[in-house]
Amino acid sequence: MIQVRLPPKLKHLWKRNLPLLAASCAIAGVLATVAIVDHAEQERFREQERADVLNQLSTHRAKLEAALNQRLFLTRGLLSHVSVVDPDITQAEFERLTQTITSESTGIRGFSLYKDSVVSHMYPLKGNESAIGFDPRTIPDERDAIARSIQNRKTIVAGPINLVPEGIAFIGRTPIFLTPPGRPPESGSYWGMVGIIIERDTLFKEAGLIDSSTPLQYALRGKDGLGEKGEIFFGKPQTFQQNPVTLNITLPNGSWQLAAVPLTGWSSVAPISRWIWLGGSVLALATGSLIFILVSAPTRLQSAVERATQELRESQTALERANQELTHLDQLKDEFLANTSHELRTPLNGIIGIAESLVDGATGQLPDITNTNLAMIASAGRRLSTLINDILDFSKLKHQTLELQIKPTEVRAIVDVVLALSRPLIGKKALQLLNSIHPETPLVDADENRLQQILYNLIGNAIKFTETGSVEVSAEIVDNPQNPTPFLTITIADTGIGIPEERFDRIFESFEQADGSTAREYGGTGLGLAVTQQLVQLHGGDIQLASIVGEGSQFTFTLPISATQVQPLSTKHPIQSLAKAPELIQSSLIQPDSVSTQSPEFKILIVDDEPINLQVLANLLSLENYSITQANNGIEALETIEQGFQPDLILLDVMMPRMTGYEVSEKLREKFLPSEIPIVMLTAKNQVSDLVEGFRVGANDYLAKPFNKNELFARIKTHLRLTKINTAYGRFVPQDFLRFLKRDSIVDVQLGDNLQTKMSVLFSDIRSFTELSEQMTPQENFAFINSYLGRVSPVIREHNGFIDKYIGDAVMALFPQSPEEALNAAIAMQQQVRIYNQDRLKSGYAAISIGIGLHTGKVMLGTIGEVQRMESTVISDAVNLASRLEGLTKLYGSGIIISSETLCQLENFDRYKYRFLDRVVVKGKKQVVAIFEVYDGDTPVMQQLKSQTKTQFEEAIVWYSRQNFDRARRVFEAVLSANPQDRAAELYLQRCHQYQQEGVREDWNGVAVLLNK
Repeated sequence: MIQVRLPPKLKHLWKRNLPLLAASCAIAGVLATVAIVDHAEQERFREQERADVLNQLSTHRAKLEAALNQRLFLTRGLLSHVSVVDPDITQAEFERLTQTITSESTGIRGFSLYKDSVVSHMYPLKGNESAIGFDPRTIPDERDAIARSIQNRKTIVAGPINLVPEGIAFIGRTPIFLTPPGRPPESGSYWGMVGIIIERDTLFKEAGLIDSSTPLQYALRGKDGLGEKGEIFFGKPQTFQQNPVTLNITLPNGSWQLAAVPLTGWSSVAPISRWIWLGGSVLALATGSLIFILVSAPTRLQSAVERATQELRESQTALERANQELTHLDQLKDEFLANTSHELRTPLNGIIGIAESLVDGATGQLPDITNTNLAMIASAGRRLSTLINDILDFSKLKHQTLELQIKPTEVRAIVDVVLALSRPLIGKKALQLLNSIHPETPLVDADENRLQQILYNLIGNAIKFTETGSVEVSAEIVDNPQNPTPFLTITIADTGIGIPEERFDRIFESFEQADGSTAREYGGTGLGLAVTQQLVQLHGGDIQLASIVGEGSQFTFTLPISATQVQPLSTKHPIQSLAKAPELIQSSLIQPDSVSTQSPEFKILIVDDEPINLQVLANLLSLENYSITQANNGIEALETIEQGFQPDLILLDVMMPRMTGYEVSEKLREKFLPSEIPIVMLTAKNQVSDLVEGFRVGANDYLAKPFNKNELFARIKTHLRLTKINTAYGRFVPQDFLRFLKRDSIVDVQLGDNLQTKMSVLFSDIRSFTELSEQMTPQENFAFINSYLGRVSPVIREHNGFIDKYIGDAVMALFPQSPEEALNAAIAMQQQVRIYNQDRLKSGYAAISIGIGLHTGKVMLGTIGEVQRMESTVISDAVNLASRLEGLTKLYGSGIIISSETLCQLENFDRYKYRFLDRVVVKGKKQVVAIFEVYDGDTPVMQQLKSQTKTQFEEAIVWYSRQNFDRARRVFEAVLSANPQDRAAELYLQRCHQYQQEGVREDWNGVAVLLNK
């Protein structure tokens, strides 16, 4: 046996490439198998596709043959009648028979008889008179076909042919042979032919060839029964060039060929082909990969182990380096916190000390308001000092460097001091602070200052989270058999909001709060309880929590009882507060009126939950003569505005209890545009996401705390100036109009902005204004119109309407909310005019009267004009109708006329005084409109008279509409007898006299057609 030895280099190359070669062969083998399977599937799919088309085509062929033969068979009755009964059939008899036959089937355009092959009878005859006497044998193609039909005694089908005036049809002609007496049927001489005209589209619809939902494309050829050699007479000629499936339609004298292909053409690839190739490719790759792995596994496994070992060493080194860096950074952080806290203590001590010394009179007696401001400074300083102490203690506790000065301590005395220091925190709350520790309670081993810190944290939290009730401190001795040292258990119990049980385990963690959201009701850093727990544990005690949500909480901690029960100095000289704790009385703050004796031009609402922040803003804004109103939270701010107060600008804090500044802004923007009430947010949160959220909910500006005074004034003045400009614009373009177009300001309005919505339209006009105007000078005219509009326009706004435009003395107003508001405004306008007339009469001027029309419907609001000049307007049929109804008030002598659409949409129409007036067609409309008079705005005497005669008045209208003018006249006369000023009854009485004398049209239905305005 010969052995071939490869050179080392070639052997190494072969060994290296062997896995790749094996994988390639495996992939090639799988792909070859996939190609064979795909080819077989393609063949099967094509055969199946043609079989599906053939099945559908067979159905259509059967339907087409049945529909055609059914109609051709109808001629057998006529053929038998002529052949056996009456060869000399009359036109009338022919029409009678054909009418009967036609009623039995659809799609038949007519019948004909060809005596000696010449048309002798037609149905229908009307319009086809010219066909009588026509001999189809004059047409060469027809002559041969007719000859074959006579010779073979079979029906021939000709066509399709175009009909006059329209349509396409087939003509079936059957030869008629007479039946001599006693001889077989049709064994006699040739009489002629009977013809039937069949509509092509009806035939093809029944067969399903004209169906938009079919997935096939059809074509027919073989005109005049010539089969596949004949002309194509239906469908596209290209169908026969696309390898169609074909079937022959059998005719009495030949055939048609029906062809079909799919609408989208024959599929070039089977749908499953791509999945075969996709699956095959995946299988090939998987097979190749598996072969490659199996062949190269030993070498690759060794390389992988080496790489993994190296990566593990590198990761371990990097982790150790990162841990060292984090430890160093944590140490730097702690040092920074400690150093910064120490550095802050010095200026804080100065701030607190100077402020308290000034309050105590170090520089003389100061005004009360100044003392209150100084007390706030001292309180804020102590608050910051407490936070710094917590940070320092937290750092010391973490590094275990905090040292306690343990000595016998009297708990009850220290509790007295802490409660005294905490009393200013109560504010306006109905809260009692109770020290229930017995005077004979034994001393404990504790650091006096740290015990005071523990109690201050726990009592401060209890006051913070309790609105009403009490905060009580109690103590009792607890003996533990396992511990010879007795302990004193101290409990701080409150009646506050309580803590959920699921937060018990986390409440003592650093920086943990019961509520960490922006809208949390209570502030704080979350360090107090963490420091408290560690201080208690340093004393050798423990702290526990028991709480029920809504009922209150109990914090209980233990301290060891001192073995030395010596009366300490503190019992003889109780610990006192280190400084006077001035109470921040809310009434000392700014009240909701101007801070200046001068008349302020602008009103500013400041919203903040911190009294100190409110006082800072009040102090600053008082220098600029602004009228200032305060709100302690978002809910109070919204309530103030809902009560009718509308500020020119709002300074709004973001982080507030129960409702954040974001939520307040969002609520305000539902009613007011940014151009109406600008909102400037003031907050310590100044990240980009906070700014974006503020602008999203409708804020106009954002200022971070602590802010610069000059920057605050500059921004306030800018927004107030913009508000003033927008207010001026609002006198020409209503703010409601901008709100409907969803535009924040007039500058955002674009030409062509539009909106369609449903509203009530009010149109009012002064009666006989032209006559009044001619008696006045131009100056008097303007003074009169402005005086009148100054009386009625506020009434419209008070009822949530807005004035779209003034047209001289006319007013057009829109009411988007409800028809009731529009009707109430109309009634109030009439009442306001009566008051106005009293003033005019006192001044020697004549009284005026107005008419008001109301209609409810869809309107289109938008802007029209061109780029350099545009205006807002309302376009709709509802506006036109409201204007027409106002014009009818003079005709019917009514103050207010409303349409039936408005009346039907009133939620409680029974509360109004109204009566049916008429059914009219006004100028510019074709539809009949039912109109009603609302007389709530009339004088009390007129209201009483119209209510008394309402039933008679509406009864008379019923008789009038029934054309019983005599009875209607008598009832209207009775109405006028009771109320001589009833202009509507007088108008109807005139109509009754007119129609009694002149009569009415035959189509008169009681509707008044009014072509004038």
